[in-house]
Amino acid sequence: MNLKNKLILIVTSTMLETFLGCTDNQQQVKHKTNNDSIKSVEPSTNKKVKDDSLSIAFLSTEGKLIKKFKYKYIELNAKRHSNEPTDYINYIKGYPLADTIVGDFNGDGKTEKAWFKDIGIKAFEDCQQNSTKKSCEGTILFSDKTIKPLKIDYCPMYIFKNEGDLYGDGKDEIGVLPGWFSSACRQYSVFTLKKGKWKLACSPIGNTMNMREAGIVLIEKDLTKKGWVVVRESVDAYINRIPKHKIPEEYTRFSCCQGSNVVEEIIKLN
Repeated sequence: MNLKNKLILIVTSTMLETFLGCTDNQQQVKHKTNNDSIKSVEPSTNKKVKDDSLSIAFLSTEGKLIKKFKYKYIELNAKRHSNEPTDYINYIKGYPLADTIVGDFNGDGKTEKAWFKDIGIKAFEDCQQNSTKKSCEGTILFSDKTIKPLKIDYCPMYIFKNEGDLYGDGKDEIGVLPGWFSSACRQYSVFTLKKGKWKLACSPIGNTMNMREAGIVLIEKDLTKKGWVVVRESVDAYINRIPKHKIPEEYTRFSCCQGSNVVEEIIKLN
């Protein structure tokens, strides 16, 4: 049994539908990426629109408003193909659902395939019931056997994607959203191959249910500086990571795993 099917989730959560008002006249953060204009995704005719007036504040690390990101909540159809999710607890809108990704992950100029090893029903159920590290471990395998398997702790469910060459060194990075059975806070991890070993390219990116519902791009290359990226992290995760932050209380009040505003930060990769 392919455990990608397990993305049809055990836990459903209630969307936090009200966000605090934000002003539009704050200073903009200037940087250039491949996705400068993030737009709301219009629903197709086979999806129901639940709400068309939701918004998320994008903030700089200085606490200044960059923009208000407006989006429409699109209810996922439970009658879609069985390997597709029915809500956003373990899925980011617009991210790929394929079991296999392709890319040049070792920089040899050739394209490799990558896929998750099926952990099996027994291990999956053990993970669900006992949460042991061994039973919950996810493993990405590669068609090029010279590339070591990428092991990810507590990853019984997943979506993953080729993030492209974020470093500008000829190798593609891999982004993974490990799924879980409860809560709605998630960590998006980006991995890079360095001297034959898999390393985190940056700290895991905390994200909340509303960010995934909105399809917010969590990381992308900053085209103005080699080796730098733009990261979009939940306010909740950011203030937990940076206790002496400058984010105003009006943007942190009521933040939780269901809904949070976003801190946009330009960082240098590890």
